[in-house]
Amino acid sequence: MREVPAADDGAQAPDAPERVVPLESAALRLMSVWAAEMLNEELVFSYDAAPNASPPRLRRVPPLSDPRPGEVRIPARTAARPQRVASLRVQVNTLWGEVLGADYGAAFWSEPAVEKFLTPYLAALGGAAADVVLTALATVWNGYPDDKPVFAMLHRARRPELASLDLDQLLDVWYLDREANELRVSSVGDFLPFCTYRPLPAPTVELPYQRGDLQAPEPLLPREYLLRRLGEWTSALRGTPLYLLYDVVKGRARQVRTLPEVLTNQVVIPVHTRTTGLHRPRPSSVLLHPNDGLPADLGRSGADAAFWSTGTVSKVMIPYYAVAYGGTGLGVMSRIYQIWNEFQALTESDAEVYGLIHLPKSDWGYETVEPASSVGAVFAPSASAGAEPQVTSFTEFLHRWGYR
Repeated sequence: MREVPAADDGAQAPDAPERVVPLESAALRLMSVWAAEMLNEELVFSYDAAPNASPPRLRRVPPLSDPRPGEVRIPARTAARPQRVASLRVQVNTLWGEVLGADYGAAFWSEPAVEKFLTPYLAALGGAAADVVLTALATVWNGYPDDKPVFAMLHRARRPELASLDLDQLLDVWYLDREANELRVSSVGDFLPFCTYRPLPAPTVELPYQRGDLQAPEPLLPREYLLRRLGEWTSALRGTPLYLLYDVVKGRARQVRTLPEVLTNQVVIPVHTRTTGLHRPRPSSVLLHPNDGLPADLGRSGADAAFWSTGTVSKVMIPYYAVAYGGTGLGVMSRIYQIWNEFQALTESDAEVYGLIHLPKSDWGYETVEPASSVGAVFAPSASAGAEPQVTSFTEFLHRWGYR
């Protein structure tokens, strides 16, 4: 009996399913970071998911290319306001260096800024591998050789197609090459072999005052949120021992270099936040150049970090205030979102915000603890040709534009 062939209706049998290694949550978080930076364009993330591939490498591939066997692809597109910064220029000693605003989304040029923003950010992204990532950050930031001192960390905003998008490609180091007498940029991975980090020994200070002299009938003892704010405050006061005096009657704290002879109803906290990078040069000038118009001089404001991409504002800056301030930080977080998104279309009566900054030495320890005092805005104040950009604290910006 002759077999009758099946009718050919044009349909093709589906390919046999492949066995692949699924992604972990950390990889999706990392995709989110890159998708928040490379805005308003179609992205295709790729990783080699074949069972024998170890570890999976995250890349960005052309949208119309054909996938390879064992490759998993995830398309993404994020619509948001484009960044408006053409470049960031810094002066260290007598040398000038420049990076393109399109290649980066934020810069950090002080020990407090790296500690406050990058350390918790990388810890959350790293997941189970966070210790490896944080060790690499500490090593390049603090263990650089004498002839290549690092003065800033840069958060990348994009990578070429087919280049690795793994966590070790997210940050670059900006350093002074003393031998070549120029400022250079390197990836963390390429710079790491030059570095050896050895933690400095903890110093000792005198504490003549003994605890127990609290005579108030109902002392107002420090709560957790105040302890955290004191930690954020003293993070910027590095290299010199000091004392925090907390008044249990008034519920306030202040800092002094030497203790008074008589102390009543005071809790004394000795603090010495070490300067970890030896002989680290500090930029004397930091200029944020918009795509059009004059540059803003961030150095005059005392800023130690700048954010000019939607990705770094939402994923690096705002989470810091959520962790550091808890519920009391909700106001400044909502203001950051509001100002960053509202003040993007310049009119004759408006302002265009194209960067946010961190101001490290806000007076948190006296009359008030106000998160907004540590945030600043970089903005073009008018549409007039040649108008000089302005840099101001959030408190001043909110008052100027009628926010309450």
